[in-house]
Amino acid sequence: MNITGHNRLIYAGLIILILFQVVSNFFWLQEDYYIPRHDENQYFAKSVNTLRLIQDPSRLTLKNLLEVKPKNRPHLFPMSAWPFFFFRGISYDSACLANSGFLIILILATFGIGNSFGKPGRGLLAACITSFRSEARRVGKECRSWWSRYH
Repeated sequence: MNITGHNRLIYAGLIILILFQVVSNFFWLQEDYYIPRHDENQYFAKSVNTLRLIQDPSRLTLKNLLEVKPKNRPHLFPMSAWPFFFFRGISYDSACLANSGFLIILILATFGIGNSFGKPGRGLLAACITSFRSEARRVGKECRSWWSRYH
């Protein structure tokens, strides 16, 4: 694969985008003091319970692994938090960092799909739009709220 100077800039932009998202997620977790809502605490409980079962080989059987509580959560998603548990300890913030891995996969997939449409910059534009979607949505809500109050 021949990478030209223009393509190098695009790949550098992709790396910067990924690093920015991962670092901002890390800092956001340091500042976030909200109690988990919805079903996040169930995913965290599943992650910790499965990790404890794996760490005790005497109890490790397929039956015990499939019956880890809460049963209504899939097994593979909570397992993605394990590497972060080993590096940062068992905490809710460590489990949330696993989402950074999924965000990287999403950005890379969107970049690849966008690049397949021809011009090299389309993949980077698609990845930027995808990675900043939640921030843009939040700003849009705030703007609509401001507009409805004053106009």
